[in-house]
Amino acid sequence: MGEVEPAAPRRFWPRDVALVAATYALVGGALTLLGWITGTYRLTDWFSTGISMKANPAVATIATAAALIFCLRAAPRCRLAARALGVLVALIGSLTLLQHLTGLNLGIDTWLSDEPPGMRATSAPGRMGPPASLSFTLIGSALVLTTFGDRARRAAIVLAGIVAFVVGVSLTGYLFGADVLYDLPRLTGISVQMASILLALAIGLFAVVPQHGLVSVLQRDDAGGLLARRLLIPVLLIPVVFGWLEIVGERLELYDPAFGTAIFALMMVVTMAALVLTTARRASQSDAELREADRRKDRFLATLAHELRNPLAPIRNSLEILRIAGSDAGRRDVLVRTMDRQLRHMVRLVDDLLDVSRISRDRMELRVERVELTAILRDALDGFRPAIAAARLDVSQTLPPEPVHVHGDPVRLAQVFGNLLNNASKFTEPGGRIRLTAERTGKEVVVSVSDTGIGIEPEMLSKVFEMFTQAERTTVRAGGGLGIGLSLARRLVEMHGGSLTASSDGAGRGSTFVVKLPALAVASEPGAGATPLLPVDPARTRLSSTDGADRPARPTVLDAGGPVDRSAAGPAR
Repeated sequence: MGEVEPAAPRRFWPRDVALVAATYALVGGALTLLGWITGTYRLTDWFSTGISMKANPAVATIATAAALIFCLRAAPRCRLAARALGVLVALIGSLTLLQHLTGLNLGIDTWLSDEPPGMRATSAPGRMGPPASLSFTLIGSALVLTTFGDRARRAAIVLAGIVAFVVGVSLTGYLFGADVLYDLPRLTGISVQMASILLALAIGLFAVVPQHGLVSVLQRDDAGGLLARRLLIPVLLIPVVFGWLEIVGERLELYDPAFGTAIFALMMVVTMAALVLTTARRASQSDAELREADRRKDRFLATLAHELRNPLAPIRNSLEILRIAGSDAGRRDVLVRTMDRQLRHMVRLVDDLLDVSRISRDRMELRVERVELTAILRDALDGFRPAIAAARLDVSQTLPPEPVHVHGDPVRLAQVFGNLLNNASKFTEPGGRIRLTAERTGKEVVVSVSDTGIGIEPEMLSKVFEMFTQAERTTVRAGGGLGIGLSLARRLVEMHGGSLTASSDGAGRGSTFVVKLPALAVASEPGAGATPLLPVDPARTRLSSTDGADRPARPTVLDAGGPVDRSAAGPAR
């Protein structure tokens, strides 16, 4: 009987991941550099391992974090800044790596600080280890590549993957107590905080190039994306967690190494098998849902083509008759009224489609003011009386005797109740009944539209507001329409801070749609003169006010942070 277009999944996470990674690196680098400047060595070795993060990698970390932030902005100057910072980072890393490979001392290690003697995993005072210098060389190069074309950005993803692997080895050594993976001065020396920051920076690089690599796979809506989202983190974490538990058990002498290895292998097999089976079941479910959604879309497009084509035939026939009829004024007036009626029908269909599109893109504008809801209900009912009379329906109304005011857009509210009445009339047999009731209950007004029509099957009741869901056409006079009336009504009600729900006792037993809206205080109540604002929708619904003198005459856009004057930008349509 209707459909609602759900909000598309918000593709926000790559940008957020990049910002979190850059923030962590920026704070970590700044704290470490502060530790060297002030001599607070606890800031250079967060976990008291005896292996510190040096001053040069702290500077490189800060530069990399800033470059990541610049990469998130499309401005040419930001791109140039990211490129320059990438060159600086690559230069710091490559010069240090050159010192490790050749044994030279270029004097760049102690520019910012002098390292105290006795630090673990130090091949030369103040010099970052080979893993960090190699990683910064690759990260700096990757930052430069992200500012160029598509092929260069693909290469940047590869370099970020190498960095993630290098520091992943070091972090694994810390986790499992394998000193050789992080403690050899001229080969694997790296602090745990340096390794964790480099891993965050590598992940941030993945996130700033979401069109390629791992992030592009994770964002897909197909079966591959589903599998990646469900399996990636467990596949990465489960072996590490089980391996760590095995080693802890052996150190506590709970079992010998052979038993620990056997248990580790068994748990891995069981867990991975269960994970694969549940993921496969979910993938099959998603595939069935996609096929059903595709079928609904096909039916919707067929209905759209049919409903938009129907008015064209009377218009075309009327034009042909007008051409033949010549100067017959009486016939011409009849034909003009016919064409006008059909044209208005087409305009209504197209307007509904445009409204749904605007809401989906958060571009719907509400011109809110203090309105009397009962007047809107009477007008909506009066507008449908000709159609209701033609369908031979019995209509009754029960409205409160006193005025009930709400804060909303009178045109959109009339559209809501018009769509509900239209929906009831389409699915109610001739001779059936439609009842419109409204009452104020506490701080809200409740409006219900009930009918004695075909009703809603129990299994359809939970889907009546889903995308592309419509009741099957029956012998009931179903009239024209695209089946988006309920969708549009529900979204408009929610934009007004209210709710729209449906109920039915089953097929052939009618249905009821209930609208709840926040009611304004009556004149006798304290604070009645103040007009409260509507709740702001999380989707940043645009609302503009055309209320009385206590409000600005020009549009005011309500955002999550409060009213912001954007009148210079013009209407948000």
